[in-house]
Amino acid sequence: MTKIPETSGEIPIEKPTVIDFKRAVTLTVGKQQIVNKKELTVKGIGKMTASDYIFMNEQGATLTVEGGTFTATKATDANGVVIYNQGICNIKNGTFDGPGFTLMNTGSADMTIENGNVINRNSPTGYALMAAGGGTKLTVKGGRIEAIQSIGGANVTISGGTILNDCKYYALYNQNGKTTITGGDFSGYPGMKDVYIADGTVAIQGGYFEDNQTAAADGYVYKDNVQTVDGITYNYEVVAQ
Repeated sequence: MTKIPETSGEIPIEKPTVIDFKRAVTLTVGKQQIVNKKELTVKGIGKMTASDYIFMNEQGATLTVEGGTFTATKATDANGVVIYNQGICNIKNGTFDGPGFTLMNTGSADMTIENGNVINRNSPTGYALMAAGGGTKLTVKGGRIEAIQSIGGANVTISGGTILNDCKYYALYNQNGKTTITGGDFSGYPGMKDVYIADGTVAIQGGYFEDNQTAAADGYVYKDNVQTVDGITYNYEVVAQ
C-alpha cells in the first residue's frame, strides 16, 4: 500500500496526466488533495482511498476514469465524496464507494456515466449520485447507481443503467431538476416510489420500473412487463402510446 500523508498539501494536475494502476495496489491520499486543473485519466486495477473528496475536478478540467476502486471513508462535512466535479467528467468504469454523495456535480459540471458501480454506503443522504444547479449536466448511459438526486435546475438524462435505492428513499429524487428518462431500470426502497418529483420536471419516456406511481410523459404509458434482473422484479415498462 502506498500512502501520501494528508499533510502533504494540494497535488495540482496542471498538464495531461495518466494514473495507470498496473498492479492491485492501494494509494491513500489526503482530503481534497488531488486537484485536477487540466486533464487527468485514471485506469487500471488499483485502489485509491481518502477520508473524503479523493478527486477535485475544477471548472475547465477533464477527468476520465476507466477503472479502479475508489473509496471515501468518512463524511467529514456531511458529504462523503469520491469525486467533486465542476468540470467535465467521464466515468467509463470503476467502483466508487462513499458514505454520502459519492459523485457530486455542481457549478458547470458535465458528467457522463457509461458503466461502473456507484455505491452509497450506509449514508444518511440516501443518494450516491447528485447533480445540483442550473449549469450542471448529468448523462447516465449505464452502470449500477445507488440512487440519483437531481436538484436546483440540473439537467439530467438517463438512458440506461440500474438505478436503485437500497437505503431508505427513492431511486430518483427530483427537486427543481429537469430530468428525462428514456431507459434504465428503476427500483426505490420498499414502500417508496421509484421516481419522486418534489418540484421541477421528469419526463419518463422509457425504462423499466417496480411501480407506476409517477406519471409517464405525454404520449407514453406504463405497460405490464414483468422481468427480474439481479434479484429485482420490475413490473412495468414505459412505452410510446
